[in-house]
Amino acid sequence: MYTTQSKIRNIIREELYVPNHLRAQPYPAYIFERTYVTDILGIKLPLNESYPYSLATEKRIIQEQLLMEGFFGDLMVRGKEVADDMIEKGKAKLMSAKEGIAKFGKEAWSILTAFWAVIKGGASDIASFTKRIARRGFDKFFSQIKAALTFLAEKLPGWGMPTFGGWAEKGLEMLTSFREKVVGLDGWKRVIGFAGLAVGLHYIWDKVGEWIEELKEKIGGDFKALIGLEEADGDETAVDKAKGAAKEAVSGAVIDWIKDTAKEKLKEFGGGGLKKVMEQLASVASGVKPWWDAAVKIAGGAKLVVDALGGAASAFMGRKSAAEKKIELSETRSRQGEFILREYIRALLTEDQAARSSIAAELRDNPEWAIGSSVNQPLFKQGRFLKQLFHKYADASFLNSLITIHWAGSPKEAVKLATRGSSKDEISTNAYMPGKVTGGSLGEYGVLLKGHVSLLANDMDDIWTGKRQSYETADIPPQRTQSSGLNKTIFRAKDPDTYEMGSPLLVLDKEDWRPNISDGGEMHSNEALVDNWKVVGFVQAPWDTEDEELMDNELYVAGDNLGIPLLTVNDINKGMY
Repeated sequence: MYTTQSKIRNIIREELYVPNHLRAQPYPAYIFERTYVTDILGIKLPLNESYPYSLATEKRIIQEQLLMEGFFGDLMVRGKEVADDMIEKGKAKLMSAKEGIAKFGKEAWSILTAFWAVIKGGASDIASFTKRIARRGFDKFFSQIKAALTFLAEKLPGWGMPTFGGWAEKGLEMLTSFREKVVGLDGWKRVIGFAGLAVGLHYIWDKVGEWIEELKEKIGGDFKALIGLEEADGDETAVDKAKGAAKEAVSGAVIDWIKDTAKEKLKEFGGGGLKKVMEQLASVASGVKPWWDAAVKIAGGAKLVVDALGGAASAFMGRKSAAEKKIELSETRSRQGEFILREYIRALLTEDQAARSSIAAELRDNPEWAIGSSVNQPLFKQGRFLKQLFHKYADASFLNSLITIHWAGSPKEAVKLATRGSSKDEISTNAYMPGKVTGGSLGEYGVLLKGHVSLLANDMDDIWTGKRQSYETADIPPQRTQSSGLNKTIFRAKDPDTYEMGSPLLVLDKEDWRPNISDGGEMHSNEALVDNWKVVGFVQAPWDTEDEELMDNELYVAGDNLGIPLLTVNDINKGMY
């Protein structure tokens, strides 16, 4: 299986995604995978609708999933233990064939389980199966019924039978509209809709088919030749010929025969009964067993239903061509490859989610964790505890791989940090992946530092660590600065749930890396606290600074005196330091 980076990113988003409605419910995440939503649930997502889904889309996905589960529930193994297992594994389990045949009958079981297999196969299987139903189950009947009704709706009013003509026209409109509605369905409802239409057309043909065949024979064997279809090319001579042919073909005796026999046949189309039947056959509101029972009752027995659907079901389940099997094998391998990839990613994300859940749990259990924020007073107790948890659960090797830069608004500020700052004082930096350094959010001049990352957040606004002046005016215990330097802390403590759910707030490992980036992707506004640091170099933010410009730069002069190199962003990304 060839997998692009984009594909992997989408899988990770899908596996990470927990919808708002399901935070506390053990519902499988697979129902929110885009292909499942579009191909099986049949929900058309806009191109701009991606993770996280809007509230309205979440609700619709859940409702559609529950509707599908309810419809096919009669086929599934029952029992709380099995149901919970199905939810956990994301798999629904069919009852045994023996149980199914005893409950539904052999023919019904084979057709209904074919429905389920088709739907679980996704878009390609649904398309293949519904084409088979159309080809084997209703295309022939629909075209003949449509031609006959079109002929009768056009001719009967002129032959003194306007009521019969109205019935024919009403039936034509109903069948055409119903077919268009079914063809427009997607996902699992498309399978049920096509099946219902096939049974309905077989039912109609059983009622009026022999009469239509006899009528067709009496008028010369071609409805289309007698309803002015030649008018499409605008040839008036052809139209006159068609009308003449109709007049000669439909004699008075034939018209009298229609008057004597049409009422019983066309009344099927004139009332609302046929429409009700068709709607019932395409409905997914009840369940698969009530649907089957209704189809059998309407059809007057299982034979007609089997005639409508059995061929397509058996062809799909047991008579695939070698070419189809080859394609299926390729698709299966692709699905297996994606499944393995998903399992691997899911395992990694499960570990990551477990760490975030543990942090949230320990925050909830800590009586000193008070939710709130303060502009002037650091939250020392909360900050100390949060950093302890970060140290406990973060991936140290990942943190050591990051590049950290403290950005300043002027060369003087950068030089001041390098010459007067204490490496024992924790300092705020922007963090970057190797080779991915861009500008900072707080200035164009920076100091490249290497040290111990004690806290890392995707967005600095989620922790607020404040400027040094905030600590100088705050009430700080003396022991915080005497031996270990100034330890920064947070000014904002959030609800423990926010450290667990949704987009990662703290960055514990690579899977959590989602830095807040602004200004067209040029500015990072994440935050890493770094202590026990050393200066590696001064940084000039512009990418294309010429050497002569660097030599005139205040940072270059200071760095030359201090033995600290002046680097551009490109230098850092190329590892030239």
